[in-house]
Amino acid sequence: MSIAISAQTGQLIVKIGFGVILALIAWTVVASFVFLFGTGLLHEFPHPFWQWWLYALNFDGNPRVALWLKIGAGVGAVPPVLMIAALVYRGQLVVGPKLRRPLFGGIVKSPLAVTDNHGRAAWMSMAAARERFPGSNPAFGGIVVGEAYRVDQEKVAVRRFDPDDAKS
Repeated sequence: MSIAISAQTGQLIVKIGFGVILALIAWTVVASFVFLFGTGLLHEFPHPFWQWWLYALNFDGNPRVALWLKIGAGVGAVPPVLMIAALVYRGQLVVGPKLRRPLFGGIVKSPLAVTDNHGRAAWMSMAAARERFPGSNPAFGGIVVGEAYRVDQEKVAVRRFDPDDAKS
């Protein structure tokens, strides 16, 4: 049985794998430099990039080495965490803002599109609408029925809809 994946899924898998490898390399380099700096061995190695692993795998019980292995591991986690934070931030820019209702009620002010091209309508006043679109009945407007009427300004718009309440 073979599993077929799309080209887009394959590219995503490759990108995730490459990102994990880059994060591991960044962690190793930073952890090694911090460890060697803390133990005073930074100038003893011509290529100090992977020394954290060599000392961690061949640990002899020295308390100073143990301390700086732990500190190096903790500080080495900073680059991968920053990489993940950058991905999350970029993902939020692509997906768009979260639509959360204000704590104390009210209307959610949000764009309808990520690019903010839509959803920012500048409503004209009702007096201007009645003047611009005159009709047989000034209460409702002329060209389009309801041009001079907005539901969101009606008193029923303040009340939330409740499917269990027939009055809403």
